[in-house]
Amino acid sequence: MKGVKVRIYPNREQRELLDRHFGACRFVYNAALELKQTLWKEHRAKISWQDLVKQLTDAKQEQTWLYGVKNEALQQSIRHLDSALYCIIQLSIC
Repeated sequence: MKGVKVRIYPNREQRELLDRHFGACRFVYNAALELKQTLWKEHRAKISWQDLVKQLTDAKQEQTWLYGVKNEALQQSIRHLDSALYCIIQLSIC
């Protein structure tokens, strides 16, 4: 497999769209992390990424600005969080 570096030059509208997507993904990632931490600290309970994805609909109703972002991007940020936490847990066990 060969890697290729590509530089993009988005116009203003595209930059705004990228900023909106990155900001929304960061918001969802941090909110999911906070929920996972709270559940663990208070109840020693875990929540799966699938359950977090199901809660995106409720989050979009509360945070209407999330409607401008693709669901797939938001769901992927939750999967990235789950993957990161899994790796951290596996490293701490070793």
